[in-house]
Amino acid sequence: MPTLYDNLTGWVTLFVVQPKCQGKGYGSALFEAVLQEFKSKNTSIIGLDAVVEQKTTYERRGFVESPLGKLRCMSWNTSTNIDHGTSHDPDTNLRLIDIKDVPYHLLAESDLDHTGFKRNRLWGEKFFSRSDVFGLALLGGEGATKTADIRAWTVVREVPQGYRLGPVYATDQESARRIVLASMEHAMGRIENTSTNSVISCPRVEDPRAHTITAEIWDGNPHAVELFEKLGWSSVGVDYHRMWFKGKATPQQDKGGLAHSGMYAIFDAAIG
Repeated sequence: MPTLYDNLTGWVTLFVVQPKCQGKGYGSALFEAVLQEFKSKNTSIIGLDAVVEQKTTYERRGFVESPLGKLRCMSWNTSTNIDHGTSHDPDTNLRLIDIKDVPYHLLAESDLDHTGFKRNRLWGEKFFSRSDVFGLALLGGEGATKTADIRAWTVVREVPQGYRLGPVYATDQESARRIVLASMEHAMGRIENTSTNSVISCPRVEDPRAHTITAEIWDGNPHAVELFEKLGWSSVGVDYHRMWFKGKATPQQDKGGLAHSGMYAIFDAAIG
C-alpha cells in the first residue's frame, strides 16, 4: 500500500504476502506494481521501514538502509516512578502549552523540516479534535509565530495498552527531556482521571499498573536513545530498519539533515 506525500515523496505503508502465496512470484509482482505507481506520480524519493526479517528482501528490490540508524521500539511502564533528574541550566523563559494552541501550519512546517514529509493534511483540526490525542509544545518567547519559536513538541495517542508517543522534535537535549517528561506526567494524569480517557474502538487494559507508553526512538540522533533510557524507558526488542530506494533519502533524513540532531521519536511515516 503506497503513501504519496504532497511533495512527491513516497512511502511503502504496508506490504504483506500471505504465507501460502509466498515463493510464487506474487510478492515481486505486487511490489513492482507499487514502484510503478510511484513512478507514474513522478516520485523521486521512496522509503519504508523494515523488520529484520524483511531487510534482505528489500535490499534485493533496491532499498538501502539509512546510514544514520534504525528505529528502536521502547516503552515505559506507568507504574514506575518518574525520575525528573536535574537540569544544570534550566531556561525559565520557556513555556509549556497545549499543542492545540500552536498554529497547525507551524507544526506541519516543523514536521517537514525534520522528516522531509509534507503532511499538511495530517496536522490540522481534524486530527487534534480527536479525544484520544493530546500534545504539548515548549515555546520560547511570547508565542509561536514561526517554527523557530518552538523549542520542542510532541503528540501522544491513546491505545489499548496505554499511550503511544511521537513525534518528538526538539532543538536541544534539555528541551527534548522536558517535553518527554511533561508528556509522561500528562499521560499519568489521564490514566488516574478516567473522565479524561476517550472511548476507543479496542478494549483498554483495565489495570492502570499494566499501562505503558511506547515510542519508536530514532537512533539516527545519537542522543535520542540515551535520553529515553535515562528517563527509565527500555527496549522492547524490536527494531525497524529505515530504508530508501537506491539509497536516496530525504535531505532532512540524510547526513547533515535536521533529523540527525532534532528528531528523537517518530510519528508513523505511513500516516500522512
